[in-house]
Amino acid sequence: MDMTRLLFALLLPGLALAAFEEPVPGIHLWRDTCNVAVIKQGDAALLINLGDGSVLEHIDEIGVKQVEWVLFTDHHRELCQGASRLDRTVTRTAASELEKEILENPLSFRKWHPRLGDKFSVHGASYVRPPASPLAIDRALADGEVFTWHDFAITCVSTPGHSPGGMSFLIQRGDDTIAFTGGVMHDGAKMTNWFETEWD
Repeated sequence: MDMTRLLFALLLPGLALAAFEEPVPGIHLWRDTCNVAVIKQGDAALLINLGDGSVLEHIDEIGVKQVEWVLFTDHHRELCQGASRLDRTVTRTAASELEKEILENPLSFRKWHPRLGDKFSVHGASYVRPPASPLAIDRALADGEVFTWHDFAITCVSTPGHSPGGMSFLIQRGDDTIAFTGGVMHDGAKMTNWFETEWD
C-alpha cells in the first residue's frame, strides 16, 4: 500500500479505498485521475488509458497477472501520467498517429517562446497539454482500424475534439456496442475556464 493510501486508511478508517467496478461483464473500471477501463482475457489485460498508474498496484485483485497493452484515447496528462510505472518489457502502448507525435515529443509542444506558426498554436501558445516526459508509443492506430487482442476486436474511431488526434474505441458485445472515449461533452455543459474556448 502506498503512503497516501496508508495515510487515508489511518486518518479515515471508515472511508473505503478505491475498488474496481464492473459496469459490463468482463470489463472493469478503475477511477483515479481518469476512468481506466480494464479489459480482461484470462490473466492478461488491456487498459484503455492509464491515469496515475495506481491501477497497476491493484490489478491482481481481479486476477490479472500482466498488462499487455495500454490504448490511449489522447495525450492529456491525466490519462497517461502513470506511464513510468509500466513494465515496458511486457506492456505495449498504442495511440493515434497524431497523439503518438505529441506523446513522444512533448517538448516540441511545450515551448518557452511559442510562435503563432507553431503546430497546434492559438495566439502563440500550443493548446495541447502533453506529459512532462516523452512516452514511447509502440503502435500508431488509424481511423477505422480494427485492433485485435485475444478474443476482442476493437474498432478505432477518430474523434478529434479537445485533443487534435483524439481517438475512441468501440467493442461489440452481442447486440451492444461499448464506446470508450477520453472525454465527453453533454447537453447543458458549461465552460469552466475561458481559455478552453481558444481554438484556431
